[in-house]
Parts: sequence; C-alpha cells; structure tokens
Amino acid sequence: MNRENHLKLLEKSIQENNNFDVIIIGGGITGAGIALGSAVNGLKTLLLEAKDFGYGTSGNSSKLVHGGLRYLQHGKIHITYIAVKERERLLKELPNLVWPIHFVLPYYHTKQKILYSLGLWMYDFFSFKKDHMNLSKEDLISLFPYLKTKEKTFNREYTLQGGYLYKDAQTDDSRLVIRTLKEAERHQAIILNYFPVKHLLIKKNYVVGVCAYDSLKKKEYFLNAKVVINATGPYVDVFREQLGLKKIIRPLRGSHIAFLSEKIKVPCAIGFSHPEDQRNVFVLPWFGLTVVGTTDLDHDFNLGFGKSSISEITQEEIQYLLRAIRNLFPNLHLSEKDIYCTWSGIRPVISANLNKPPSKESRDIYVEFYKNLLTVTGGKLTTFRFEAKKALSLLKKIFSINTFDLPFTTVTIQELEKKFNISRSDLMKIQDIERIIGFYGKDAENIIERILKNPTIISKFFISHSENCLYEEELIYSINNEWVENWEDLAYHRYRIGYTKKQLLPKIESLYNLYKT
Repeated sequence: MNRENHLKLLEKSIQENNNFDVIIIGGGITGAGIALGSAVNGLKTLLLEAKDFGYGTSGNSSKLVHGGLRYLQHGKIHITYIAVKERERLLKELPNLVWPIHFVLPYYHTKQKILYSLGLWMYDFFSFKKDHMNLSKEDLISLFPYLKTKEKTFNREYTLQGGYLYKDAQTDDSRLVIRTLKEAERHQAIILNYFPVKHLLIKKNYVVGVCAYDSLKKKEYFLNAKVVINATGPYVDVFREQLGLKKIIRPLRGSHIAFLSEKIKVPCAIGFSHPEDQRNVFVLPWFGLTVVGTTDLDHDFNLGFGKSSISEITQEEIQYLLRAIRNLFPNLHLSEKDIYCTWSGIRPVISANLNKPPSKESRDIYVEFYKNLLTVTGGKLTTFRFEAKKALSLLKKIFSINTFDLPFTTVTIQELEKKFNISRSDLMKIQDIERIIGFYGKDAENIIERILKNPTIISKFFISHSENCLYEEELIYSINNEWVENWEDLAYHRYRIGYTKKQLLPKIESLYNLYKT
C-alpha cells in the first residue's frame, strides 16, 4: 500500500470512532520495530513520522550491525553481549539485507595486541564461534599496501607488528527500516510519514492521545490511544517535558565522509585509533563507496537541515576525519576535493553528566513508562528488536501480549519457481534475485514478476565486493507501495543513489514523475 491507502484507513478509523491501542511517534528503526511487535500481537497500531522514514539517525548511521567491540573498552559488556546476539539473529533471518563484513585491526605495540585479543575472544564467546584470526605484518600490507608501517603515540614510535581479522555485519539502514515497516503493515498497522505530532493530548495528567498534522494535506487530527509510544530518538525530551519530566538526552552527532572506491579501494573494513584523541575510527566499503567515520560531538539542533538528514557535517568534522584517514594511509595524499559525499546522524544518548567525554557515554537502552507515555530510546540500530521486546514487556501490563517475536516473512526460490511456473535456470537469469528477496521479503514476489517482464537495470552497485543490479521495476514498486512522496524519498531513503550514484539523480527524478500515480 502507499501513503494514500494508509490515510484512508486512518480516516475510516476516525469515522468509526475506533480509538487506537498504541500510537507510535517516530518512524526510525526503533518505532518501526515496536510497530511490528504491537501489530503482530493484534494491537490497533498507528505510527506517525514527522518527515520521511530513514530521514534521521536510522538512515544516517554507520551502516553496521555489530556487537560494538569498543564498548568492551568501557566495561559495557552487557551491551556488547546483547548486540552480538542480535547481530547473529539478523544475519540468519535477514540474509542479503544484513550481510557479513570482515574487519581488520592492525596493532603496533604489545598493549594494543593484548587488548584486541581479549575483546575478540569475548566477541567469539558471545556468538559461540571462533570468528577471528591472526594476521602477520605481511598479510596486512598485502591487504592494504598503503597502510602506515609506523605509529607515533605519546612521543614514542612503534612499528607495525601484525593484526587481527574478525567478522561483524553490515546493512542498508534505510532499507532495514522500510522492510520492518512493511512487515508491520502486513499485520494491519497504519503507517504515515510527513505526519508530525504537534503535542500530546493530556487529560487528568494522563496521556490520552496526540494532536497530529498531515503536512501534505494540511489537516490537523486529534487521535486517541490507550498508550502513546515516544520513539523519536534525540527528540524524546520534547514530549517527556510536556509531562513535566526532566531532560535525559545528550544528542551526539556522528558524521561520515565517503570516497568513491576507485579513489580508496579497501578489501574489507579496518579499525584504528585517531592520532589526536585515540578515538575509534573505521574505514569500510559500502555500496561502491569507502566510508570513514565517525565523529562524536555534542549536537546543536540549530545547525540546519540537509536534504537527506536532520543534521549536516561541519567543516571541523570533515578535517578531523581527513586527518584520520591521511594518518592511516599517508601515501594516498587525500584532500577535501576527493570526498564524494557525507552524512550525519544524531545519537540519542542518555546522560546525566555533560562534562563526560562523548565517546565514554553509554549506548544503553532507556525505557520509561509514565502516565501512558512509553519512551524508548538510547539503543543501537543492531538492537532494535531487543528494544521492541522491552516495550512489549511493559505493554503487557495493559494489553494481551502473546509473543515477543518480531517475525519477518520471506519467500524461497522454490516457492517462486512454483508460483511463476518457471524453471530455476530461467528464474536465476535475474542477476540479483537473492538480494531482491532480502530487501523486500514476501513483497519480492510482486517485484520479481515485474522484472521477468521488464529486466531493465537502472544502476549497478556493490555489496561485499560482489556486483548487484538495481532494476527499474524495484523503483516503480517503491513509488507505488512504500510511502514515497517525492523523488528525494526515492533517491535517498528507499535507495542510496543520492549518495552512491549522484549522476543518476535526474533520471530518478524523471522516473518518479513518470510513475507516481
């Protein structure tokens, strides 16, 4: 269904005077996961997003589904444990939407070697499998010929000794959000973007609903619900303060710079410490780009808004990340003019001490149920299902909750053969069929049927260094079924062309104008 279909469902519900069980404010991965969890349990669910899905942090992350190795350095073992478990489950249940990525950690002195080794053994223990190995200095140089061989720390110079290779996972964060929302839709959730909540409806000191505004139709709505769920990430205090609660969020901006892979070709990801403050930085391949990130700075919401994000990178951050990559790969002589694109996300970090260094702040989940306002924030992309389960455990006090699972439906190659009465060899002529199944789940049936009739390729891109194809029929499907309301939604938040293939933007705009019904 498209946005218009969902709006009709909302209007019908209002006419029938059917109040909602839950209204979710926020259409990032946290809100999407909770919408799926509540809808699966038969709760009458409405999700409202102020902008477009994936417009904020959930579409501007580091694209990693990972355990968070660095959290172990700060003693946050429970966060890493939960994240590793969730990573393993997502790899198993959402193949080709979440895929493995190798990471390299070079070490230049014995202390680094010991710390990395301890962290990786703990990583392996949490996942019940050995997923790391030693690399010699020669191995590292063969993988990264331009890697620095000497490192200067605290006025001492060290020589490259070796490194470790381990596995984590990667995703298209926006696509993960949309896939989750489509699953919630399958279970009858009503989902609307460009529908900001202006304020809570409060009666006798309890939240009874929301006042929301359809910014496309220019219409205001007063909507009732038994529980309102505040899943607005760095904005949760906006609604909490309406109940007299104190601020809890310290918004921290994480920015990235990206180069075309022709400029910096990396065979896998590499993690290292920034030479100035020893913060963890990474370089990783993603959709034909080489990404460098990330910063960790207090965010000022007055910085302005970009086309694709609620925040924009600053010149200070660009130079900070450039100094990091130049230090790691000194012989590449990279400059600002080599940067192809940038993006920034705002981490909703819970903090009681603004004097604490940002990188030492906890990324733990925060759940609060107060006067019918359920606030869920502070987590990671990786742990969105765990956050949804936390929310469901509190909703169980009010509603009948039968399952804490967040199921994702899919389709197999065998089922497609039977459905289309086609041989496997003919079906596999669609070059990217497994990726299509991963991106769309059960809805891949519709798309594959259309591709068999029109196998037009719009663009090619890379996942884990394997070439993938984006078909015209995928974009047409998204335009008509995934709440797309302008061509930027299509280019930036359903597909990553706005970042990875900017030369195709005019074509995407034309295609949108042609097929928008």
